[in-house]
Amino acid sequence: MSTEENKPGENTPESNETANESSANGTDNVTELKPNREQELMNEILYQRAEFDNYRKRILREQESAIKYANERLVRDLVPVVDLFDRAMQSASSLGPDASSFVMGIDMTRKELLQTMARNGVEFIGTKNEAFDPQRHEAISEVETDNAEQVGKVVQVAQKGCVLSGRLLKPAQVVVGKAKS
Repeated sequence: MSTEENKPGENTPESNETANESSANGTDNVTELKPNREQELMNEILYQRAEFDNYRKRILREQESAIKYANERLVRDLVPVVDLFDRAMQSASSLGPDASSFVMGIDMTRKELLQTMARNGVEFIGTKNEAFDPQRHEAISEVETDNAEQVGKVVQVAQKGCVLSGRLLKPAQVVVGKAKS
């Protein structure tokens, strides 16, 4: 051996033997690793594709929901107006025949408002004699009744409730019948 040091990258007989051994062994390692790396990359691509597909579906669902319930605030603001029209119609019976055209105008306006709201997915709930449902009704009181058929049912509706496209916005305020004690 010479006293000079070999610089990295120089070809010497010893380094050539080592390189030949490692290249022979390295080729086997590369061939072994190549299919595994390809499989890992394919798995990563499939994973990313599935993630993107799920993201796209979630965004579409959120967009549909936003469109479906976009009018929620407006409907919440209009529900008291419908209640006022209902009260006006109840008190109109005491006005007499002179106000019949006025009452008819109020009723026509009320009906048009209700039809417009119905076309936009609004449903009013709370009718007399329907079964009390705590998911849709708010019991403001109970009244004892002799009629067994009215027990657990709505006896009186104080204010109608409101549902927008299946989502409860306001429960109906009702009086519920109960058995006499």
